[in-house]
Amino acid sequence: MTTNTITSEIHEQHIENLLRENENLPIKVTEINTLGANQINPSTFQSHLDATILKAQTLTELSLQTQILNNKLISNGLIKDIYQNYDSLGKLPSSDITKSHPLLNIISNINVLPINKFMARTGTNVGNGEGDGYLEFQIRNMFGNGESLKFNIMKGTKIQSSYLLNYSSLLLPNKTPFWNMNIDLFKNVSQLGQNLPLELDMLGGKFSIRSSFITPSRHTPDKRGLWNYEFFMQSVIRSCGNTSLNNTSNSLLFQTGEDWKNSLGSNFVWDSRNNSVLDPNAFPSNGQLFKWFNELNFIGNRSSTANGGPFWKNQLEFTQIRSWLPNDFITMNCTFRTGYIKQLLTKNEVQKGSSSFLHISDKFQNGGPNDIRSFQTMGLGPKDIFNSIGGDAFVSYGISIFSKLPIKDWSKSNFRLHWFLNGGKLINHNGMSINNCFTDLSRQHSISTGVGILLRHPMARFELNFSVPLTIHQGDDVRKGFQFGVGLSFL
Repeated sequence: MTTNTITSEIHEQHIENLLRENENLPIKVTEINTLGANQINPSTFQSHLDATILKAQTLTELSLQTQILNNKLISNGLIKDIYQNYDSLGKLPSSDITKSHPLLNIISNINVLPINKFMARTGTNVGNGEGDGYLEFQIRNMFGNGESLKFNIMKGTKIQSSYLLNYSSLLLPNKTPFWNMNIDLFKNVSQLGQNLPLELDMLGGKFSIRSSFITPSRHTPDKRGLWNYEFFMQSVIRSCGNTSLNNTSNSLLFQTGEDWKNSLGSNFVWDSRNNSVLDPNAFPSNGQLFKWFNELNFIGNRSSTANGGPFWKNQLEFTQIRSWLPNDFITMNCTFRTGYIKQLLTKNEVQKGSSSFLHISDKFQNGGPNDIRSFQTMGLGPKDIFNSIGGDAFVSYGISIFSKLPIKDWSKSNFRLHWFLNGGKLINHNGMSINNCFTDLSRQHSISTGVGILLRHPMARFELNFSVPLTIHQGDDVRKGFQFGVGLSFL
């Protein structure tokens, strides 16, 4: 350990002790000095200050709001980096007669590093048996409100070609830094699954607005949790083609052709975990996560077998995390997911007992290194011949126990030892009642277990597991032995 590292740790500990001893000291930010913020719209910069440090009333709140301000200025594309410190001119008399302590007069000094207006980059992505290369051009902060115009070209194994034009900005830059908007125009050609002879060509657009409320520190999480929201509207023309006639099932042949999908959707997320976007390396050790996704396809082409009409799709996920032993040495993560798709048939269609086909890209899929491990990607659920055709109802669950490495020099690293138990079932309910659907989903689960090691990186999570299936059923595609996974979301 170097002298600079020791000095830095002593300084951080000194700051923490000062905050702890004076955490409830009342303060008021009376003056803000800025340097390097010429590229930011003044009203946008003011909205960030009003929503963060200017509403702080104690020294602890000021420390936390400073973290949020720094994060929002960077994540909203207004600056590249920021340095902030504080001075004081003494104490002011309190205007509140109920407070006996005078207010500490705070002066904030903010020095920002302007963001580069133009950026171009190229690179490759490899993981889960797939690889691709990309080229990206981006123009940022064009009008001083954090705007971003991005053009991305990608070619690879699963995504054969992809073109994306994205515009993003603050939704109300003069009002709040916590709501953003995105407009996407895209065209891509991809292979549906590793073993499916289907090629999907999509041309369309998506408009979305989302919130980005954050927890300032993993050591001081909001135990009530934070809600974040996303609302979107999407319109896509899809063309599905068959790439091989060998062993192609009738179910996949019905998927070929063109259809037009128009949908409205929402995503609600409640998060009380004690990790933070301000500390992406932190491994969550306590808390809960709840997600609820909804999508309503309100215009469908009933004459097309590829997409028989409107449907309502919703998916729920709940995660509970708890730790034991000093320094959260052992952590248990329990996750439960379920989903259901309801076809919105007309009264005449219901009376005739008819049903329509769902597009395979709208269905649920289970199995893979990020989902129910020890099975192939899209390896569970209904099959036609050897083809996975997806399902419209599922349940899956996972119990994972993580341990820090029992080596002193590695115990504080982002590596973890990993044991897991996964299970679930995917079905096509074919319009059966909800009670019968629940009964079907509650039995004959495919279950697996295994051990491995993982690395939590700011960009993604990496897992290498040795897994074995405990129970399998006819049609399951099993993956015994070592399995490597890369991603942001795992069961």
